[in-house]
Amino acid sequence: MIARLGILLPALTLSFGLSVSPASASQPQDQTITGTLHIDANGCANPCQFTASGPFAGTAALENLEDRANRGFSVSHDLFRLTTSATDSITIKTMTRTAPSTSTDPCRVDFQEQGTWEIVSGSGVYHDLQGEGTLHAYGLAVNHDPSCPRDPPPYSEVTYQLNGQAHYQTP
Repeated sequence: MIARLGILLPALTLSFGLSVSPASASQPQDQTITGTLHIDANGCANPCQFTASGPFAGTAALENLEDRANRGFSVSHDLFRLTTSATDSITIKTMTRTAPSTSTDPCRVDFQEQGTWEIVSGSGVYHDLQGEGTLHAYGLAVNHDPSCPRDPPPYSEVTYQLNGQAHYQTP
């Protein structure tokens, strides 16, 4: 059927003067998104933002839309919105795997995560932006274990590095 459509569409174009234009995309460009977040009992402390370069560029405020981790927190599926203005944002889906920690102090646990990211939607100038790549995060979790002192209160410092490619899909 698809082969017949490939023959039929050019014939219709010649016979009836119809114009058929397939969807096209801009050339993929390098995309990076980075940020270090301080997260405590109140959530992400200000500023809760990332810096991006590539087709999605600028300083972006972070909003965590969904956080689904397995029971052992070794695999996580998250959904984030990164907003650069009142009308311009992208929503990114991530999947990360946490490497076993080498920390021996339960009150100061270092960690690393590896995974993937994908732009699943955009708004404003980023409406037709698509992209994907790899994600690397590392950080330190302080005083999260119940046996730890509460001074300072539990917090985490996490640095994110997203690398990949992005492009605009045009109809």
